[in-house]
Amino acid sequence: MDVRSSQPWEIDREALARLLAALDPDHAHAAVRYEELRQKLIRFFEWERSEIPDRDADETLNRVARRLAEGVEMKSPGAFAYGIARFILREQAAEAKRKERAFAEMAAQGKNEPNPEEEVLQDCLERCLASLPLEARWLMEKYYSGTDSERIPNRRALADELRVGANALRNRVLRLRARLESCTGDCLKKKKEKE
Repeated sequence: MDVRSSQPWEIDREALARLLAALDPDHAHAAVRYEELRQKLIRFFEWERSEIPDRDADETLNRVARRLAEGVEMKSPGAFAYGIARFILREQAAEAKRKERAFAEMAAQGKNEPNPEEEVLQDCLERCLASLPLEARWLMEKYYSGTDSERIPNRRALADELRVGANALRNRVLRLRARLESCTGDCLKKKKEKE
């Protein structure tokens, strides 16, 4: 079952009507069922430590509506929604790993003989790191320190030290890394404009 959106899709009135009808034939009860399912999905995403649980719940329901609009038969839209919710979590985990690898590669580039473009990138990365609060820089350095085999135990120890769960730590670092990526991109853009 492929539930990924290949292109942005917005729910329309017809798709929403199909979703409501699949939840309950009575329109008034269907609206209640919809909100109950949405709240359960929000709690599910909160439990899984999603960054934005209500956004992920809405995305889940949109994908259910899309599948119904495509003619997929569902005995239980609620169970189908939980399958899609788990798929969304897997997508997010894969995206987080991709970003982590990209960040690690970007950081590793500074250790080799840099060419002029790499020097500019390294300069921007260092400036952006320096702009972070001291605690945030410390967290990034600790999170990414060690060899591949040391990283998992190091990150567990770091989570224990900070008294947060592993997912909360990962989410905190992902938000910091997103700030760094944005800052680095802006810095590179400004340097290119000066050339």
